[in-house]
Amino acid sequence: MNRLTIFIAIAAALLLSGCATVFNGTTETVKFSSDPPQAEVLIDGRPACKTPCALELSTRAPVQLAITRPGFQTFDLTLQREVNLWWIAPDLMFGGILALLIDGVLESWYTLHPSPIRVALSPQGFPEPSTLMPPPTELEMRQDKELELLGGIFERGIIGIGGSATLGFYLSPEVILELTTDASASLFIPPLTGQIGFYTGAHFKAFSEGSLYFTAGGGFQQTFGQFQFDDSSPFNDGGTVGVRLTDIGPRFGIGNQWQDDTLTVSVEWFSLFIPVHTQSLQIDDLSGSQAAPQRDAILSELDSALRPTLRLLHVQLGLSF
Repeated sequence: MNRLTIFIAIAAALLLSGCATVFNGTTETVKFSSDPPQAEVLIDGRPACKTPCALELSTRAPVQLAITRPGFQTFDLTLQREVNLWWIAPDLMFGGILALLIDGVLESWYTLHPSPIRVALSPQGFPEPSTLMPPPTELEMRQDKELELLGGIFERGIIGIGGSATLGFYLSPEVILELTTDASASLFIPPLTGQIGFYTGAHFKAFSEGSLYFTAGGGFQQTFGQFQFDDSSPFNDGGTVGVRLTDIGPRFGIGNQWQDDTLTVSVEWFSLFIPVHTQSLQIDDLSGSQAAPQRDAILSELDSALRPTLRLLHVQLGLSF
């Protein structure tokens, strides 16, 4: 089997596999905690662990559990199977209808509910029974995370679209340091037309309340486009020249990020890159005695435009662990 055949086989396997089958499978890690701790977790009547702990449980059938501790009332619960709708969007985005069918047949969409399990145990003889505590907040869901891997799409400028990849490091549950790279194309962002842009940068994602976050950072952006001379310009008789720019500047944004255990969904409603320094400028097809004044004219108009880049509805899906 030659290298091309191997490559095609691997690519086909990745494209035909459902996202939930690859990342979720038919088991789920369920975390258990109790107040007080060191309570025994029984799965189908058999001792499994002592709180706080985590167990890998099958999602193919409901799970009977009990949490018990000497001197306290036993807590009984059945974990029910539910379809996790969070996996449908990644399936449609990366695998299409075939991925939906694969995950449906293999039952990879299912999750156990409720999860995680947090129980407040009541002492024996106490009138109130042992109860299930409320689900963790967004802050608590990020409590034990260290890394995030995200990929997504966004709208750029007036008529444009782009894709992104992000690697994040959790400095705390409230702050993530993210390294981001993206590529985009836009038909028209004055004074350039037919733009292709590449951005690489680092920024801090700081959470305010729950899922709301603000981002601040910076990086450099490369832009390839066509500069259109005005019809009244003495240069090029209203023609176009190719322009390549490398800008440096800050980037700011606001959005929301939600956690479902490891699955992460981020929606940055808007972000703005503002160039404050042009590191390099290259203009194609400029030669002869008019090259210098043409270059000066282009620089003047580009500087006055500032070339801010607006990204809208930046949707990212990925994993945090």
